[in-house]
Amino acid sequence: MSDKFPKLVVGAYIFNKKGELFLLKSSHWGDLYAAPGGEVNYGEAVEDAVVRQIKEKTGLQIQNLNFIANAEVVHPEQRVDSDVHLVSLRYRAEIKNDTGILDDIEFMWLKPEEVVGHGEVREGVKDFVKKYLVEKKKIFSKKCKDCDDNLRESEEYKQGWQRAQADYKNLQKEILDQRGEWARMSEQQILEEFIPVYDNFKKAFAMEHGEENGKWENWAKGIEYIMKQFGKILEDHSVVEIRTEGELFNPELHEAMGEEDSEEDAGRILREVDGGYKMKDKVIKVAKVIVAK
Repeated sequence: MSDKFPKLVVGAYIFNKKGELFLLKSSHWGDLYAAPGGEVNYGEAVEDAVVRQIKEKTGLQIQNLNFIANAEVVHPEQRVDSDVHLVSLRYRAEIKNDTGILDDIEFMWLKPEEVVGHGEVREGVKDFVKKYLVEKKKIFSKKCKDCDDNLRESEEYKQGWQRAQADYKNLQKEILDQRGEWARMSEQQILEEFIPVYDNFKKAFAMEHGEENGKWENWAKGIEYIMKQFGKILEDHSVVEIRTEGELFNPELHEAMGEEDSEEDAGRILREVDGGYKMKDKVIKVAKVIVAK
């Protein structure tokens, strides 16, 4: 029976914040650059051994250890003491503090892409980095897909928000238009009740009265004053009288109450029977008229 036994060793692939990999020149591997590590002591927890070995070999403090894989190496060709059987537990770690690196060691920080083609790096490290890059690409592709999905989803939310905003603006405009229409309708309703009174004043003022005791003159002045007041109110509400006598009959503005023979052209308005009114551009009461045949 052989008196030789496999050795349990640990190693750490250490990355800095730039994503660079720390490699240490190792005399065990023919002065090639490798991941630092060493043997596990009897009774020592494996992760404690990783932290201790890295501290002793490099002076670095590491954190966030993650187990990667185990590997078994028997009589490795690149190793100086090739008559060895190693069971290796490999970890990935992040640097906690890059100060205090030992002065008597040779090391370098390499980007993973630089490791693969480097002539002074151990093959086992290159194999790890190749797998790492493949896995990184998969993760990146998945993230890209997730990003695309998120972008599509956010675009859908954005379009939905824009539609909702447009609907809200349209609703605001519609409400304002309705309020304006309600106000105009309310104003029109009041004026429609008021206009007949104004018409009656006009008719009363147009009637002939006797001048007994001079009362007619005072009555006429009073009526005229009231009529002017009514006219001012109508004017303030943008209400204007529809022109009648001498105008051509317009069915949108006038209502023919009868026809009479006249020297005027057919369709010409001879006289007004009842006044008509417009509020701005809207007819609120058509004028009743007599038209020439």
